[in-house]
Amino acid sequence: MGLFSNIWDGIKSAGRWVIDHAGDIASAVAAVAKVASHLLTLDTSTPSFAANAILKSQENATESQMLAAYHENFGYASDRLAATAKAGVKAPPKMTGKTITIDDGLVGLWTYPEGLSSDGNPSASMYQDLSAFMGTMNIPVSWKDDSGVVHDTVNELGQVLFAKTGPKDLTVLSKSENPIVEVNAEVPTQDGFIHACHVYYPIPMGNGEERNSLHSAIRLSYTTKA
Repeated sequence: MGLFSNIWDGIKSAGRWVIDHAGDIASAVAAVAKVASHLLTLDTSTPSFAANAILKSQENATESQMLAAYHENFGYASDRLAATAKAGVKAPPKMTGKTITIDDGLVGLWTYPEGLSSDGNPSASMYQDLSAFMGTMNIPVSWKDDSGVVHDTVNELGQVLFAKTGPKDLTVLSKSENPIVEVNAEVPTQDGFIHACHVYYPIPMGNGEERNSLHSAIRLSYTTKA
C-alpha cells in the first residue's frame, strides 16, 4: 500500500488482493466483468464492432473464462474509472490575479471501505488516505476563514466523496443493474478551490457477510493564487 493504509493504489496488486481475499471468487470476478462490460459500452475510443464482439463473448463466458480474463478486466475498469473521474472534474472558476491549478488522480482499491462515521465525517482510515493523497498535491488540509472558523478540508471533501460508501450502501449498490457511481464535489480553501470527482463501484467479497471492497478513482483539481 505504500503511502496509504486502506487503499491499494497499484492496479496489479489491487486486482490480486481481491482474488487473494475473496471468500467467493466467482462473484468478485463476475462483478468486475460486469462493470468492465458496462464501461466498454461507454468507451468511444473502441470501435463499435470490436466492442460488440467483446461484449458478446463476455455474455457467454464461463466462470473459468471470466477468471482468466479477470486481471485484464480489472485493469480496463481501472483505466476507464480514471478517465471518467478526470472528465468529471468541473473547470475551476475564474479568480482575480494569477492562479495555478494542480491536477492529479488516485486509482485503486479500498479494501475495507467504511464510508462516513456516525458524526458524518469520513471514517478514520478513509480520512487518513484522502489526507495523504491531498498531501502529495500540497493541498492544505485545514484553513481559517475571515470569521476565525477553522475548516477541515479533508472532512469537507470526504463528506461528499464518501457519502454513500458505507457497508450498507455498497451492499445495496452491488445488487443494482448499474453499480457505477460518479460523485462531484467542490470545497473552498484559504486562497482557492478544490474540485473533485469520485467514480467507483463495489466488489462483493463474499466472506460470510455482506462485505464489499471498493474499486475507485478520485481526481482532484486544486486552484489557488500563484
